[in-house]
Amino acid sequence: IKDIQLKEQKMFTDMLAHELKNPLASICFTVDTLEIYADTNQKNRLERITRAVSSIDSIVKLCVLSDRIDNNKLTLVLSSFEPINTCKQVISSFDVNRVHLRNNTASTTSVESDQELLKVIITNLLKNALIHSPSKGSVEVRYSEYVNEIEIVFTNQIRSKQTLDLNNIFEKYSQGDSQNNSNGNGLGLYIVKSLAEKLCIDLEVSANNGVFSIKLKIPRSLPS
Repeated sequence: IKDIQLKEQKMFTDMLAHELKNPLASICFTVDTLEIYADTNQKNRLERITRAVSSIDSIVKLCVLSDRIDNNKLTLVLSSFEPINTCKQVISSFDVNRVHLRNNTASTTSVESDQELLKVIITNLLKNALIHSPSKGSVEVRYSEYVNEIEIVFTNQIRSKQTLDLNNIFEKYSQGDSQNNSNGNGLGLYIVKSLAEKLCIDLEVSANNGVFSIKLKIPRSLPS
């Protein structure tokens, strides 16, 4: 029965991604065209449309990736790279006023892993941190290197009335908030955990005095 359910889920996800791809592209093209002739107020409205389209596109991509994980269809593409540069690249796509990188290493070194999957992990952790932060709250990313591993710690304050359910935080469709006050979709941290397992990355989670943190321990190379 489970195999049938996974097959049906894959068919639905593939259909959804295919059917939404062209309409979303058309909306983006139309918005880009309208921006040429738009005044300031109109550009602000168009920007909101662009953000909404980007959000829908992100959800579709998360669904597709989740489906690949559930169907064991992920293939690792290993390469040598410096994780600090991966962090900087991902962070550059976020609001510089809300995400702050603290590099505790004077000189950086490389790891042997899947860089694209690490990008997904970092992206999802940043999005999750911002979602659960107070309005205009920020996220600190601390980067450190040790002999056998790289550590990246994501820290953010949580909203005053928010209660995190740490026992189920990585479960699929769980939003971490025991009172269901989150705006998340419940896939981000599930994907983080699944990809971390693929890359042999240890995850440590803590929440103390209104501060939430997730630590990644990235090995220098994957076990042979």
